[in-house]
Formats: sequence, structure tokens, C-alpha cells
Amino acid sequence: MIPGGFLSAEDRADLIALARVGSSARRLGRRANALLLLDEGCSCEQVVKALFLVDDTIRGLYRLYQKDGIHGLAWHGPPDLSYQINVEQQEKLRS
Repeated sequence: MIPGGFLSAEDRADLIALARVGSSARRLGRRANALLLLDEGCSCEQVVKALFLVDDTIRGLYRLYQKDGIHGLAWHGPPDLSYQINVEQQEKLRS
């Protein structure tokens, strides 16, 4: 077993930043992972810790899934803001 705590504070911060950004395909995969973990019974707090996301993001993803299903997860903006902008604004952001 590899013991925890081997990363420097700076390396840890850099790796967390890298984990939080990425291509749209990667973001979609992380959104799917979050919902799968929630579906398996994990709490929002457990998902946050596992995926290095923010609690509001997890809750926003869940709301987005409830509203639009799997297709809603493909939206490229922050999931917790999707209900605040109209379709025209979403299209403008995508271009």
C-alpha cells in the first residue's frame, strides 16, 4: 500500500487544478462519474472528496439530470448555472 501524504502542498494544489479542468469529453465523463457515485448511494460530500469537485457542482449536476436527463449533462457550461440562462444564451456560449 502506498502511504498518503507524499505530495507537497504545491504539487497537491497543482494536481487538483489539473483534475478540475479538461476537455469537454473529460468533463462529461466526470459528470457521469458523479451521478454514478450518487446512484450507488454516495453522499454529495463523498463524491466531492472522490472527484475533487465542489458541493454546489454535484448538486447542480443532480438537478440538471433531473430536469434534462443524460442529454443535459452534455451542456458545456457550469451545471449549476444552466437553469439561469435561456437556449439562445447557451448557444452563444457554445460557439
